Amino acid sequence: MSDHYPSALAYLLASRQREIASLRSLLQSGRLTTEVSQLIHEIQRERGASNLWICSAGQLFSDELLQCGCRVTRSQKAVMALLPVLPEDGQDGPASSRLYSRIATALQALGELNTLRQQVRALQLTHAVVMEQFNHIIRQLLNLVFEMVDTASDPGVSRV
Repeated sequence: MSDHYPSALAYLLASRQREIASLRSLLQSGRLTTEVSQLIHEIQRERGASNLWICSAGQLFSDELLQCGCRVTRSQKAVMALLPVLPEDGQDGPASSRLYSRIATALQALGELNTLRQQVRALQLTHAVVMEQFNHIIRQLLNLVFEMVDTASDPGVSRV
């Protein structure tokens, strides 16, 4: 073989480096999935407290509602810290376009939380509307989780 071509060992080394990078990506995706799952759990708690607040005409769960909002905010910050870095113009990013799209949709839904909270506090919405709006946010976060699992380098491992 000519010296102008990489050796089999060079390709084996490149393969191992890609495998390590893929496993690191899977680990990061797992961390993000865990944090998004925690965020969903906290939003579900806020949804419940909001419904009790509305159904009681603002008589019950005032303190719990405030605490739930604080926990959601903390959890949301943890998720934001783990989101993949955006690629610079013209460069490939660490995630697929579908994953970036799911992240954008989830962030847009989360952006609606403050307005929803204000409307809940002011008793401006019915419990059915509140449920639907919280469910919409949760649904977008679940879609993000499913997309992360589907785009993982080893979907079989990540599904487990």
